[in-house]
Amino acid sequence: MSDLSFQIQLGMILPKMHEKLGGDMTGIVDELVTVVQAGMAEGEDVTTASVKELVMKDFEIFIDRFIFPDVEKKLHPPVANGNCEGSCETAEGEAPAA
Repeated sequence: MSDLSFQIQLGMILPKMHEKLGGDMTGIVDELVTVVQAGMAEGEDVTTASVKELVMKDFEIFIDRFIFPDVEKKLHPPVANGNCEGSCETAEGEAPAA
């Protein structure tokens, strides 16, 4: 499975991310570097690693807040009222009366 996942990542996901996000992400990162550099004391340098760490943390927060709630809904759609097929529970944790 991991081999297939890796092939999908390289062949589908990364090219789409590059096409759709590449330019915008570059602009965002450039702006971040400018802000961080402006806040540094004289003689201190901004490292690529520190910028990458900030971007990765923010990207993870962004994905968790704005992307994966929709993915969760798609993977686990809400059950329509009355269509529980014996697996629904009431608020008290008991199965509904038949």
